[in-house]
Amino acid sequence: MKRAFIGIVLTATALTGITLWSAYLNQASPSSVSPAPRMSISKQNMNKQSQPASNRKEAPGSSQQPKAAPANDPIAAKINAASAEVIEGAEELQLKKDLKIAAVGDSLTEGVGDTTGKGGYVGIIKNTLEKNKNHIHVEVDNFGKRGSRTDQLLQRLGQQEVASSIKGADVILITIGANDVMKVVRSNFSHLTYKEFVSEQAHYRMRLEQIVRSLKAKNPSANIYLIGIYNPFDTYFADIKEMDQIIADWNHIGGSVVSSYPHATFIPVADLFHNAKESLLYEDNFHPNKRGYQLMAERVLQYIKPGIQSRSS
Repeated sequence: MKRAFIGIVLTATALTGITLWSAYLNQASPSSVSPAPRMSISKQNMNKQSQPASNRKEAPGSSQQPKAAPANDPIAAKINAASAEVIEGAEELQLKKDLKIAAVGDSLTEGVGDTTGKGGYVGIIKNTLEKNKNHIHVEVDNFGKRGSRTDQLLQRLGQQEVASSIKGADVILITIGANDVMKVVRSNFSHLTYKEFVSEQAHYRMRLEQIVRSLKAKNPSANIYLIGIYNPFDTYFADIKEMDQIIADWNHIGGSVVSSYPHATFIPVADLFHNAKESLLYEDNFHPNKRGYQLMAERVLQYIKPGIQSRSS
């Protein structure tokens, strides 16, 4: 394992990758619209430099989702019909009772990168389950918020609207952790080594355990599913194996934490994006695109289906 991680990372291309995601995490709100420029990074500050428009990429979360076309637009109608994605072969799943799902977490739960505006993997799950063949009512609450870390999610679980939804949920879906990884990068950029990530692991585990305990306290009977994180840096850091190890470490912690609680399951997704033969990322090169979210939804449904379907289906 290379220890001089920062020495390798600080290349022109790697700088672009790091600063794109850092810019995303620092956005105050989705309305803060600005292209993510190439930056010169030092320990003290980030000085913006211009970049040719043709090479400019927007940081994930730094721009609003694409605006929907007018309702009477025939092209838009076709797009909307096609974008009401369902998981092939699962449209007529027979559910055993009315179902409520509460989804919490970061931009992956919010659906950033899904140009259809249908809510990413959560929206696909919702559309699929709503087509259940015994016409069981399905309700899905999405509380995803871009840029969220474990400490921020923990605070939001105390909000009345979120807590109320969790208390009434049969299934709770969580995406969290990627922004915790990037906080380590930003906080230690001038002296970043693998040991900085190792040092943060105990704190990450503690916050993750607090999240699961909070969910269990609000709803002991709900099935909780923690969805793992993937490595979006293959484009920029293809030769840096430490990134794969860091993601694997974070996922191992997630799996270890949820395995300690009843009705709690870890869902891996890193393998879906690793060395993919098709494009699975949005143009920001970090978030899933429509196809990426489809694969995530298929994986999630595979895990949650045994707990929600009727035995006769």
